[in-house]
This record gives sequence, structure tokens and C-alpha cells, in this order.
Amino acid sequence: MSTSREGSSKVPNARHRLMQATAQVMLEEGYAAATSRRVAAKAGVKQALVYYYFPTMDDLFLAVLRAGTEAFLERRREALADPDPLRALWRISSEAETTGLNTEFMALANHRKAIRAELKAYNERVRDIETSALTVALRLMALI
Repeated sequence: MSTSREGSSKVPNARHRLMQATAQVMLEEGYAAATSRRVAAKAGVKQALVYYYFPTMDDLFLAVLRAGTEAFLERRREALADPDPLRALWRISSEAETTGLNTEFMALANHRKAIRAELKAYNERVRDIETSALTVALRLMALI
């Protein structure tokens, strides 16, 4: 019988804590500071646990990126239902934490192909959402 790595660990929520710690280190000190040793210390776990959950640092970075982008995309989709979707999208896009982490991932993408490919796919999804918002806004303006 197989068990998930999350369930087999003696450290509760270790995977999630490692992801949060990675994002926090990236925001506070930049992506270059997000080493396995630094992330483990920030999460309060042993360094080996980083590689237990994430075979490579790219795997950890991708997990953080994917979790953040899914939450961000959902918020963008919800913004489309706002009475002023363009302003709602602008507010979301202007949040310091979101833009700071996004900037770190863009810088990291210059050195990591896997991050670059993931950001490209994410940006295409964002573009689709923003195109929908603009289409709605332009249609409403045409009615005025």
C-alpha cells in the first residue's frame, strides 16, 4: 500500500511549509537566497526534507509558482464579475506581494528553463482573462 509523502512525514504540513518558506525567502531576499538550506531553516525543518518532497530545487520553485498562479488566476477570473472588471484586475495586478514574487520568478526564469516554460503558459492564461475583461468593457462602452 502506498502512502503520500505528506502523510508519511513526521513533520505536519512540511511540504506546504517549505513552499511558503520558499516564497517568503524569495520576497524578502530574492530568488538567489532560496537555497535548500535557507528554505529548510525558514520552514523549521531539516534540509533533507526539502529533497524528500522536491527532488530538485526546480521542483520546489515550480510547486510554489504553480500554487501561486492558480490562486492568482482564480482571483482574476472572479474580477471579471466585478462591476468594473478592468479596475478590479488593476488592483489585483498592483499588489506588492504578488508583483514582488512575480518579479523574482521572472528573474529566475532567465536561468531556469522549466520556470520559463511555466511562466509562459501562465502568462498566456492571464492574457486570455485580460482579453475577456477588455472585450466586456469595450462592449459596455459601445452601449453607452
